[in-house]
Amino acid sequence: MPIPDFDHNLVLPPHVGDHAANRVNMSPYPCTSLELCAKLGASVERQRILRGLFELRDALRRFGLLGFQWLDGSFTEDKENSTDPTRRGPPKDIDVVTFYRPPTALPSPMPADLAALLPILNDRKATKDRFHVDHILVPLTSAPEFLVDDVRYWFGFFSHRRGDDVWKGMLQMPLETATDDMLAIGTINGGNP
Repeated sequence: MPIPDFDHNLVLPPHVGDHAANRVNMSPYPCTSLELCAKLGASVERQRILRGLFELRDALRRFGLLGFQWLDGSFTEDKENSTDPTRRGPPKDIDVVTFYRPPTALPSPMPADLAALLPILNDRKATKDRFHVDHILVPLTSAPEFLVDDVRYWFGFFSHRRGDDVWKGMLQMPLETATDDMLAIGTINGGNP
């Protein structure tokens, strides 16, 4: 299923079709890097955020993390076309929860550029400043009751728009798509990765 169009509230719908019971028609909607860029990467501001997201994804893969990400926040809304002056404008970042399986071992020896990213990735504000991503890490190896609680919390948080609690959808992307990410970067860089 392609990324759905924004609904009348200028958000991704929480589900498409008449019934939310069909999992295929429910948020989070699976997407690829290329689909994300094509659907939500039209402006200079959005492209800057996407470059940061793909740089973060590359760093996570270099650390050996596998899994998937939920994408949300104002980036997944049609803020630019809002009639509400308090909502109108370009997004400043993208909200991302990375559900990951920890690596069996860190790269050894660790390249200096990768080692320099460790303190940034462990600091939510620094990650947001560097990559334009408000990023949360959730290990898939947590005890089941903690993992279910994390999923419940982040789904509840992401499924409502800040300020008015309008129900909205989110996107899901696999992390193991380095080639797709490079192609996507090329589309927003005019063909240059």
